[in-house]
Amino acid sequence: MSTNDKVAAIITDRIITKLEAGVVPWRKPWKSTSPRNVSGRPYKGINRLLLGMTDYDSPFYATFKEVQERGWRVQKGQHAEIVVLYQPIRKTEHKPDDPKANADGDVTKSFWLVRYYKVFNVSQLEAGDKPIPERFLAPDKVADHEAIAFAEDIVTCYPDAPTIVQKGDSASYAPRTDKVTVPKMEKFDSPESFYATLFHELVHSSGAAKRLNRPGITAHNPFGSEGYAKEELVAEMGAAFLCAEAAIEPLYENTTAYIQSWLKALKNDKNLVLVAASQAQKAIDHILDETEDKKEEDAA
Repeated sequence: MSTNDKVAAIITDRIITKLEAGVVPWRKPWKSTSPRNVSGRPYKGINRLLLGMTDYDSPFYATFKEVQERGWRVQKGQHAEIVVLYQPIRKTEHKPDDPKANADGDVTKSFWLVRYYKVFNVSQLEAGDKPIPERFLAPDKVADHEAIAFAEDIVTCYPDAPTIVQKGDSASYAPRTDKVTVPKMEKFDSPESFYATLFHELVHSSGAAKRLNRPGITAHNPFGSEGYAKEELVAEMGAAFLCAEAAIEPLYENTTAYIQSWLKALKNDKNLVLVAASQAQKAIDHILDETEDKKEEDAA
């Protein structure tokens, strides 16, 4: 088994454990502040999901090296969480007969190497040579009215957004017409649930050919197919990440059938959650009109 496959198996097994306990981890990958390192940089993609599954009060995490550098200590008996780091690798081989060889007969291939390392939540630490600043110990609180305003800002700031129509009793995205349809807000149990549903459909729309050109949207993926399941997971995760950005917490009903369907999918494909998290991150970066400084997912 390759390093990448081992990491994928470790992460998927953790998520399967949560599902078997009746918890759908991507439906609430936040507290009131998204997880971030002690330098203030938010974790993204699969790392946002992994750290969102924890129960710590603080959103801040640090590597053991960072703990030592800041003069803190890990409390006795504490266990670290894992996060993933993608490293770009280039490998050159001498293959003069290969059609892709350069003038020197060399062929260069690029791929990603997936590694994981360990971090501690600030709640697991104690003062050593230096005290832990109060700002690391508890998440910032966001007022309900501010959260709804943040959610609306996300919708209005989508740079090349599809047409959004509020009508009917179901939610959908139509690639052919580039139109998102959702019921009116008053039909939902709460404004938070309305925005969570709208975010789900907006993530689908990010996959249109003129945007991210994601196969889950551009290819034919009938209901129940593998491609359909993958795209739904992308939309689920992306919507959860956008809810975290807006600091809203919609209520979900985790039915047995729903959980069993994802257990089956994840057990059949150990790379599913890693790929979906990566695509979900790209989707919300597009919706939020954010560009990455570098292509690898930098968890540190």
